[in-house]
Amino acid sequence: MAVAQPPKASVAAQVPGRLIALKIVAALGLLAAILLSWPLWLSRRSFPLSPVIQWLPELCRPWDAMWLVALLVLLAATVLLPRRRWPTLAVVLVAAGLCLWDQTRWQPWVYQYLFLLAATVCYRRKDAVSCRPASELDVALLIVAFTYFYSGVQKCNVTFFTATAPWFMGPATRLLPESMGAFIRRWPQSAPAIEIAIGLGLLLSRTRSAAAVAAVCTHAFVLFTLGPFGYNWNSVIWPWNIAMAAVTLIVAWRRPGAPPLTLVWRAREAIFPKIIFLLFGVTPLLSFAGRWDMYLSAALYSGNLSGGSVDFSGHLYNQLPPGVQAQCRPSGKGRYALPLPLWAMAEMNVPDYPADRVYRQVAETLRRRIEPDDQVVLTVLGQPQIMTGARTTTVSVFAGTSSE
Repeated sequence: MAVAQPPKASVAAQVPGRLIALKIVAALGLLAAILLSWPLWLSRRSFPLSPVIQWLPELCRPWDAMWLVALLVLLAATVLLPRRRWPTLAVVLVAAGLCLWDQTRWQPWVYQYLFLLAATVCYRRKDAVSCRPASELDVALLIVAFTYFYSGVQKCNVTFFTATAPWFMGPATRLLPESMGAFIRRWPQSAPAIEIAIGLGLLLSRTRSAAAVAAVCTHAFVLFTLGPFGYNWNSVIWPWNIAMAAVTLIVAWRRPGAPPLTLVWRAREAIFPKIIFLLFGVTPLLSFAGRWDMYLSAALYSGNLSGGSVDFSGHLYNQLPPGVQAQCRPSGKGRYALPLPLWAMAEMNVPDYPADRVYRQVAETLRRRIEPDDQVVLTVLGQPQIMTGARTTTVSVFAGTSSE
């Protein structure tokens, strides 16, 4: 006896609910992250800004605070008016504008949230009534799936296996019984494969729900490790992990249908899915050749990032906030060394942006703050080699500007 199929209209009627949920979750996640990192979005701070375009006018007080307040109000409007397109579109435009003034704001969660929100307003299906789920959700699914996939690929390196992963396992191995701790310690070897499998599983209708459950479990473990019961570290990504788990369920749980990749090669569809495929599915490959930024390639906590530190005199040290001074270590002759990630975390609750051009912009800004006979020394540790973990070290000296 044949099983009755639900009417097409009733299936389509479920779509707006998921789209609204996607918009609300993404907006709330971004709102929470911005509140946890509010100094990042202001111009008056000790950690230098790194504008995308050098000739941009300085966004001074109170204009920077006005932009931030406008962004927060628009995010609240997006949550309260989820059926309206204009608040969401305004959030994307205002946040993108603020990111032009500082590349440190290009955090992975900012990048992902903005494109998830854009997916709800920049793409529309032509046939409103269809047995196939809304393509806006499929566009969001592409973003989520490729994020998991490349997050796993980026972890396929010896530094992750020998350093990053054991650190990540620390809270679990300390709190769990020895038998379970021994099992957890073996997890790092399979972590990349798990995330790659989640990403691929989300693209296939038969495995989509199972992959969504695995993704939720992964985010729960990350929250445990970085949260109050673990290292109590990097709180700005706590709401991101909660939001990512919810977004994955929204776009993937019990959602059969054609693979979302079909959006890419359908000639009559809009251009937005192709942009998403390019940015999230193709360009991360360029990061392995140093041609695309790591933070735009799902490389957070991958053990595959470069690092920078600055060395300066007591004159600049005295200009730093007390919380940042606490992260400095004496380097001899009245000078201090300060790793940029610790500086950024101490002041803005986010890591610095791992790119050589940003390191140099930071050092160049510091050069303008020191005395003419002083200097800032920038040390950059390159990305570790995949097989050996070896890094190259580059040292650059930035002399103070002459007063003449």
